[in-house]
Amino acid sequence: MPAPISTPSGAGWTTLASRPILNLVSTLQKTRCTPAEYLALEEKAAYKSQYFDGGIFAMAGESPEHSAITVNVSSALKNHLAGRPCRPYSSDLMISVLPTGLRTYADVSVVCGKPEHDPEVKVAVTNPCVLVEVLSPSTEAFDLGTKASHCRKIPALKCLVYIPSTRSHVQVFERLTDVSWSVRDYSRPEERIHIACLGVELTVEEIYRGVDLPPETLLQAAG
Repeated sequence: MPAPISTPSGAGWTTLASRPILNLVSTLQKTRCTPAEYLALEEKAAYKSQYFDGGIFAMAGESPEHSAITVNVSSALKNHLAGRPCRPYSSDLMISVLPTGLRTYADVSVVCGKPEHDPEVKVAVTNPCVLVEVLSPSTEAFDLGTKASHCRKIPALKCLVYIPSTRSHVQVFERLTDVSWSVRDYSRPEERIHIACLGVELTVEEIYRGVDLPPETLLQAAG
């Protein structure tokens, strides 16, 4: 029987019955994959998947709004960090959470200094200092729950930024200690979002520029 391919749902992992990658997994003739086998499958797959505890979990596709916000954030960070030892990366960069074994992706990642690599999955980096997640309705609970609990265990991580794709509301979590984080919320277009570990400021308007949000969400942000 082929290994289960799953996708995030709510706070846990839920199996999907049919995905193209099933044909690849079935060649392994087992229900669990090693990190090396996951990487081999990931290199052949038409879409990205996460890996945890021997299971492969398909990631949802992006809406136009989701993609536009990702480009806005990545472009802004690239401009702000030009000439500095910190570099933003796209959603194609695999992130490895060594303390828990999760291999995943963020919409935007920032690494300061030389990238450090997972010894089992060489293409994955282990030392992002900032992760940016653009939230979709279908994955928001997972991203803010299960995935966040894993990512906070990355020793180098100092900041998590969450940006809903359907409303103007940015949350910035910054590490205070190994186990505690502060959180700040931003909604109004003119508000400046400070990412302390990078010494960078972005505005809410800059993040959502060119994105058509429902009118009611804009009124809520203005209020």
